[in-house]
Amino acid sequence: MKHFQSLSRCQGHSLTELLLVMALLLFFGTASFTLMAAGNSASQQVIDRQQAQSQLRTAAAYMNTRLRQQDRQNAVTLRPHPETGHTALVLTEVYYGELWETWVYHREGTLREVQVIPGDPVRDDFSFEIALLDTFEVEMEEGTTLHFQMGVNGEDQTLMRSGYYRLKAGAGVE
Repeated sequence: MKHFQSLSRCQGHSLTELLLVMALLLFFGTASFTLMAAGNSASQQVIDRQQAQSQLRTAAAYMNTRLRQQDRQNAVTLRPHPETGHTALVLTEVYYGELWETWVYHREGTLREVQVIPGDPVRDDFSFEIALLDTFEVEMEEGTTLHFQMGVNGEDQTLMRSGYYRLKAGAGVE
């Protein structure tokens, strides 16, 4: 009988200790989960920002490279896109004796490029994606300086990048 009495006394302490340990585990588990969720959210914001910056750098590098390649007299013009009406950069070049136009334009969140023979329609299904951008504007200043501005909208801010390119040969008139 003595053996049973000592067990009954221990069971009360064990139940209290078990409840205390479970409460502590619940508290630390909840705290750990909250920290992991906050860390995941912050990590995702950093990744999104880096991807947006990468898109902007890609588009700016592309613009600078294409403008350097085509900086010849009357080879760089600005024209309205036939469907959207937004200003597009049009680069004229000769491939194997035939005249081609490279249209660089913004449509539906994407900076795109398409090569067409002058007079042919500018079609998205023949174009390729340069970068994902929410905004893209290009304008000519004083006939010799091209100014482009692009942006990516984030959840909490908009990242913008702009650039100037002074044409050595001068722009075409359109």
